[in-house]
Amino acid sequence: IATERGLKGAFRKRKVDLIKLLEDNDGTSI
Repeated sequence: IATERGLKGAFRKRKVDLIKLLEDNDGTSI
């Protein structure tokens, strides 16, 4: 369960980083 939570947390963080990257490239927030 702890590993699953860690995976979900890492995935969520990566998703946020991806959105920030898209915002930086586009110049506008999504």
